[in-house]
Amino acid sequence: MLLAATLELPPQKNPVTVTAPVTVTGALVNSKVYDGSTIATLNPEAASLSGIAQGDVVSLNTGAAMASFASPSAGSKKLVNVSGLALSGPDASKYVLVDPMVLEADITPKPLNVTGISALGRTFDATRTAALVVSNPQLVGILGDDVVTLDSSQAAGLFDTSAVGLNKPVLVKGLALEEKDAANYQWVSPSITASINSDGLTAGTLVAVSAASLEIGVNGEVELVQSSQLPASALVERVVLSLEYSTYWSAANNPAIAGNYV
Repeated sequence: MLLAATLELPPQKNPVTVTAPVTVTGALVNSKVYDGSTIATLNPEAASLSGIAQGDVVSLNTGAAMASFASPSAGSKKLVNVSGLALSGPDASKYVLVDPMVLEADITPKPLNVTGISALGRTFDATRTAALVVSNPQLVGILGDDVVTLDSSQAAGLFDTSAVGLNKPVLVKGLALEEKDAANYQWVSPSITASINSDGLTAGTLVAVSAASLEIGVNGEVELVQSSQLPASALVERVVLSLEYSTYWSAANNPAIAGNYV
């Protein structure tokens, strides 16, 4: 007689799925201008995934991602916290996204326009110096409750060139921002102009300059001298030719600067 027997096999184990780690590289976070908040924006197009095997199709999904700077203040290479990143694509299940250890981006100072500063026109003297009129200067563009003030005590002006001209641009220098939020801002030179008028000398006038009075100018080539042959207030522009002999020079002989005279 045959006896029936039941053979019991050990239970089958579920197959083990091995996932490979993937990291994010590149400039995932955008830098921004100071806006008083910690909000950061992502730039997926500038980022890439490292660790994907050749032929696998996997992409970075930022649809649910959120990013924020560690603090709202301006600064370079500031720490950014990012959450909600995910992988997508046909082969995404083969991989696991490793949270970025360090993400950085910059917050640059916010530009502030300056009002209440103007420049005075003057007579040609071969320099770029411009006299400023500082009348209750104000900063435009300060955010919310930020506290920033303008120190204009060292304000100075410079024409774009020393040549005669109407409505010439004047660059303002020497301003400074103060108070607790000053580091989050930068002042912008106001857009002002003024004119440099001819000094009234005749371009064909011949001027005698003694060798003893010669001095090298700031640029080593062009300077101002005062001549006994002209009124005491008259200034003459000339090119230094020699420190040993008397130099005779006429503005008419130098077209490049003859326009600075009548």
